[in-house]
Amino acid sequence: MNGDAVELSPRFLNKHDQLYKNIEQVKPLEGYQDIVCHGDAYGFVIRNADGVETHLTLREFGEILQQTPGFEKGKPIRLMACEAGAGDGLPAQYIADLFGVEVLAPTDILIVAPDGTMKIGKNNDGVWKKFEPRRKFQ
Repeated sequence: MNGDAVELSPRFLNKHDQLYKNIEQVKPLEGYQDIVCHGDAYGFVIRNADGVETHLTLREFGEILQQTPGFEKGKPIRLMACEAGAGDGLPAQYIADLFGVEVLAPTDILIVAPDGTMKIGKNNDGVWKKFEPRRKFQ
C-alpha cells in the first residue's frame, strides 16, 4: 500500500475515498473491532489513491490482517465490507474460521453516510449476519 492508505489500522482505505471520511463517524459496536475494506461476496479489494483496485484472495487478506498493527486477535469482528455476508458469506466465514471469532458482516452493499449512519442495501433491506467459526485454519 502506498502513503495515501491507512496502514497502521485495520481500515484498508485510502484518504481520498469517501468511505475513509464517513467511517470516522461510525459508532463503535461494543465488544467488536471494526475491519473496514471494500469487498464483494467473493473477496476483498484495496483501492489506492489513484483509484486502482487490487483484488485480494481471502487468504491474502487474512495474511495482511494478521500482520496489521491495531488488529486485536481473539476479539469479535464487525467486517465492514460490502456483501461479505451475502449468500454463504464466504469472506466473513473465512475470517471467522481463520481467527476463531464471531464475525458480523453485511448481506448487501454497505452504505455509510457522512454522519456515520449505515444502511445495508440500496433499499435498506440487508442485515448484519453473524458467522461463527466452524474450524480453525492452520
